[in-house]
Amino acid sequence: MDKGERKQPDECKCWWRLEEKIADAFPEAYWSSKGKGAFPHAPPGVKWNIGKLPTYETMLGNPNGFEADLLRIEKPLVSEIETVIRARCSGRSVPTSTEVQYWLAVRAYVVLWYVGRLEIAREVPGSEGATETIIPFPDALPWPRIIEWLLIDWWKENGPWIAALLRLEKMHTGLEPENSGDDGD
Repeated sequence: MDKGERKQPDECKCWWRLEEKIADAFPEAYWSSKGKGAFPHAPPGVKWNIGKLPTYETMLGNPNGFEADLLRIEKPLVSEIETVIRARCSGRSVPTSTEVQYWLAVRAYVVLWYVGRLEIAREVPGSEGATETIIPFPDALPWPRIIEWLLIDWWKENGPWIAALLRLEKMHTGLEPENSGDDGD
């Protein structure tokens, strides 16, 4: 390779490629927000509110903890949600309820938001929209396993809290009505 040539980064080092893979497998992240990048809109059976107490209150079992209501509403569907994630990551298509589609959309939306924060824009001669990250991408893992890990394992530790924060941001900026968690809308 000439000194002037730049080797293209390994596909596994490109976070935008991961975003594309997630969007391909979980299109709910886009259609549920009507393609506007908005937080997914909840169907009537899965409305949830953002608590007013710190997140540690959720861990203590307080129902007014920041993400406690999300966890309460999602809990009966977690097994089905994870089954669908594993199936899609294995290349299988499985029927899903509207409620499960919503939670898939929320998880994918949150993961896409998070992954987007792990990179920064860089000006690279001859390349538009170049980004970089210092976070190493696990070369040994295939795409489906990485996506499954993010949507299940990472989600359990971080997702509900970030989902509540993102939804709160949308409410605060007027992109989502504050009463969207109420059953009356």
